[in-house]
Amino acid sequence: MKQKRMTASRRFEQLLECALEVLKEDGADGLTLGRVAQKAGVTKPIVYGHFESRAGLLSVLYQNYCQRHLQATQDALADVKDSNTAANALAHCYIECVLSSDSLSLAVDAALDGSAETEKVKQDCDDEIMTFWEESLQKFEGKTASKIAFIAFSGAAKSLSKAVSDGFINQKEAEVFLANLLTK
Repeated sequence: MKQKRMTASRRFEQLLECALEVLKEDGADGLTLGRVAQKAGVTKPIVYGHFESRAGLLSVLYQNYCQRHLQATQDALADVKDSNTAANALAHCYIECVLSSDSLSLAVDAALDGSAETEKVKQDCDDEIMTFWEESLQKFEGKTASKIAFIAFSGAAKSLSKAVSDGFINQKEAEVFLANLLTK
């Protein structure tokens, strides 16, 4: 019996799943389109047809992490009634999103450094998230943190998420510290 071909969208999803498996097994340095093709049981041209380059694959992975982060944060903020609770939710969601990705989101983030193409994708996603954070806090009595506070929150969130993931610090302590950056 002849096997049915995958649709382009299903193949794309399969390749992303295989890319995540490669990341887990080999780390960001081991993530190549050839390795993804091998994992998926397809030829390299199929993978190149979907992503064009390693940078393209990394960009899609980062954008997916950002969208999941935004959705989780929106869900967490749905019933929040004040800015302090919102700041706590932002801190909690950031760390939880990193932990739920097995810290692969941090590996993808780091792998994007170094080329103009990937830096732009990363900056666009980060700007979208920061704008969302700012708008989320403005809903409460018109309060918001300064741009500097959001930049500090973003940088500290990445570092503290890694430290929590590595077991160096307690998650709750990290969340309280992060939330305080937005409420002081």
